[in-house]
Amino acid sequence: MRSTIPRSVPRAAAILAALLAVALAGCGSAAPPADPAGTGSRTVTHALGAAEVPADPRRVVALDEYSAMNAYSLGIEPVAVFGSFGSEISATVLGEAGITVTPAPTLFQSPPIEQIAGLRPAS
Repeated sequence: MRSTIPRSVPRAAAILAALLAVALAGCGSAAPPADPAGTGSRTVTHALGAAEVPADPRRVVALDEYSAMNAYSLGIEPVAVFGSFGSEISATVLGEAGITVTPAPTLFQSPPIEQIAGLRPAS
């Protein structure tokens, strides 16, 4: 008797299970302490090296609407948002929170450094 299950179903189920395992593995890691040395800052490693940032920043600037939405969902209210995507949903959610999105092509060009510095982020 032949099986009525297509051959691709078990393969798709295996791929789905592997993807689910990888996704759930990221949920189990603990976040590093905010300020392990008690210095008031932490080191963030990124593609260009490392940077010292305040352990508990009070003023955050977002260079696009999605970064702002991520910060806002974590309870961080950006002091400025430069929008390059024109996201209506983000503009609505952030607008309801009293956060203005300033149109700026930060995705393909350098952000307005002088304007950002004038906002005194991370102070």
